[in-house]
Amino acid sequence: LPICVDMLYVDEAHNFRKLEFTTQRQVKGIDSGGSDMAADLHMKVQWLRENKNPKRNLVMASGTPVTNTLAELYSVQRFMAPAVLEERGLDEFDAWASMYGQEHTEIEADASGKYAPVTRFSKFVNVPELTQMFREFADVLTSDHLAALLGDKRPKVMDGSRKIVITPQTGDYKAFKQELKDRLEVSRAWKPSRDEPNNPDPVIRIIGDGRLAAIDMRFIDPALPSDPDSKLNRMADEVIRVFKETANNEYSDKEGKIEPNKGATQIVFSDLG
Repeated sequence: LPICVDMLYVDEAHNFRKLEFTTQRQVKGIDSGGSDMAADLHMKVQWLRENKNPKRNLVMASGTPVTNTLAELYSVQRFMAPAVLEERGLDEFDAWASMYGQEHTEIEADASGKYAPVTRFSKFVNVPELTQMFREFADVLTSDHLAALLGDKRPKVMDGSRKIVITPQTGDYKAFKQELKDRLEVSRAWKPSRDEPNNPDPVIRIIGDGRLAAIDMRFIDPALPSDPDSKLNRMADEVIRVFKETANNEYSDKEGKIEPNKGATQIVFSDLG
């Protein structure tokens, strides 16, 4: 039997946020490049909108609709309400950005630890109008809504907020920061040629190396000795400390009976290394 599709339900919709667009703005916070996943979904939604179901053709579910750049909200609107953008003359990104975005210049550190002025697309303006457009298709669950649903079941953060642990810089790390600085200068001065069409050492790779080095220099050179004050070792020491301190903790199940396994559970989030 033929399968008839007239609506798509897309979970983890932030995976499709990189929808390609054209722009003349050359500032950080704007990534005009797109992904094949986003282009594929957009093509299918356009076909459904034009041939099957012009109104209710797409549901996008995500806990993080905007994750990296403010331009992602523009992509969401292109998926969910392209007609509204066209009616208001905002279907081109630069027109949308002029209406709802603001460029801002701040002093920021680069991958080598050096500071320089950086201009980025970093702030929304005309927020009430943008919110009204967004709420025409978005059903938003806020932290206050979660509090009303869960009450005091949400775990509290000890001391009220996260704590930043500052570790000392080693000689190897300082030397590597200078190497990153030199690589950045070469990478930014690189120009494509027939023999070398792609940057052999792109800035994104240099930034990645800098982030890894800040955690533990052995990510850069496994032959280096273990630094007891590296972020990685300090984290491991903290896990061991908590493990020992909570080894005899006892917990009850829903019926009030003591669980046979003692000790607390720890969860460590690490997106690098």
